[in-house]
Order: sequence, then C-alpha cells, then structure tokens
Amino acid sequence: MAPGIAAIDRAPRRHPGATALHLCFGYAYVARDKPNVYAFLPELTASKVEQISIEAAQPNLDLTTLDGLGDKTVIFGVISMGDPAPETPQMVATRIRTALAHLPPDRRSRPPIAA
Repeated sequence: MAPGIAAIDRAPRRHPGATALHLCFGYAYVARDKPNVYAFLPELTASKVEQISIEAAQPNLDLTTLDGLGDKTVIFGVISMGDPAPETPQMVATRIRTALAHLPPDRRSRPPIAA
C-alpha cells in the first residue's frame, strides 16, 4: 500500500459515518495551468474512504479518469471557480449528464436522507 493511502486511512478512523476525500488542484486564482487528469486515482481504490469528491469543471477533467475509481461513490464538482461567469443551468446539466456516462448508478452520490 502506498504511504499516502495509509495516511488517508488513518485520518477518519475515529469518526463514525461515511468517509469522503476531496480532490482539488488548488485555488482557481493561484493554480491556473492545471492538468486535466488525476493520475493517482487508481491508488485511491485501495483506500478505506467510501466517497471521492472530484473537482471536474475547472480543470476540464478528462472524464475517463472516473473509470479508475472502482466501487467508490463519486461526488462530482460541476462549478468552475476559475471563471467569473456563473454556469447556466444547461451547462451544469450537461456536465452531470456527461459524467453519468462514466459512473454506474451505484457509484453516484446521493443526497443525505433527512431523519
């Protein structure tokens, strides 16, 4: 197991409930030339986290990246903080529909159920 995965697995072990890991390429105004893939995603399939939150809009993520997440639930980011113009509802819907082609229903995030 990669050393980074061991550290990720230690962080939430004392807290009950689902665990999520947010991946980000950095603040939009600081990190402008971002890669469009997360090269280490296959390694995250070995971690104990259940959900992976992925920044996708700003780096124009290559969505085949999602194919390497195994059985992790994906929280898919559709808003770009690097563009001052707000997304239209149509743009957000298109980003979601495009991502769904790479995410089987059992890996899609669901809103929490109110008690």
